[in-house]
Amino acid sequence: MRSDVRVRPEELLGCTLVQVVAKSAFHTLACVEREGVRYGLRRLTSRGRDELLAQVRMAREGLVLELLGGRGAPKLFEQGEDAFGLYVMYGWVSGAPASAPEGARGDGLAFAKRAFAALAAVHDAADEKGAPLGIVHGDIRPENVVLRPNDAVLVDFALARVGGEHGTGEFSGTALYTAPEVARGDADNATHAQAADVFAMAMCTLHVSTGLPPRAGRSLPELLLEAGTETPSAPEPRSQGEAALYRTLESCLDAVPARRPFAREVAELLRTVC
Repeated sequence: MRSDVRVRPEELLGCTLVQVVAKSAFHTLACVEREGVRYGLRRLTSRGRDELLAQVRMAREGLVLELLGGRGAPKLFEQGEDAFGLYVMYGWVSGAPASAPEGARGDGLAFAKRAFAALAAVHDAADEKGAPLGIVHGDIRPENVVLRPNDAVLVDFALARVGGEHGTGEFSGTALYTAPEVARGDADNATHAQAADVFAMAMCTLHVSTGLPPRAGRSLPELLLEAGTETPSAPEPRSQGEAALYRTLESCLDAVPARRPFAREVAELLRTVC
């Protein structure tokens, strides 16, 4: 629990504070409880209320969660604006963010099976008429994959795009995992942008599996240069299952977005791997 962060009771929308989960310069995320039910409550900080981009991203997260309706993501409970600014409130996700302990190899196959299934649910979500929503997460990293015993949920949709929206050409996301076309600023359509999510999830899987950062760069410019010019590779597998996983990741890490498989194809393939 973050004991160094204070949240005023009047900001809790009539809920009881369970714990402050995270705080950045622009927002606070708290676990709160109302009538025995727990929720995630994301609010802008005082600085965030003065930043237009922070407001836009908060509103974007609420929109995307509403569209997804709990498919591969937390289910939106309430969003709005009050005297303390914009807020988004959603069903609390009981689980643990994925992690890649430094130097310790993890179970990449178990991670990938759940993570790609969640990503497929997000990518394949459709409206009530069956039309694809075309949602792109935009910031796939281990911390944004919450693992539960039998599945996973993606969180933090502040950088998401919907229905073929174009990027700005400026980098956004996490450079350690980003796709080469994103690093170069040319992820310019929904299909390729979803392919960038697939690439990033494969990079996360490598990190979880090996315990080592998938790129060597230490600064943002170094990481973006590496992302745009070098193709990552998997280490020697420890088992037949890991060998099958790495073969699948190889296709996800193709430098050409159109040659990467869809998230649903990866999820379906991994279901057959033991």
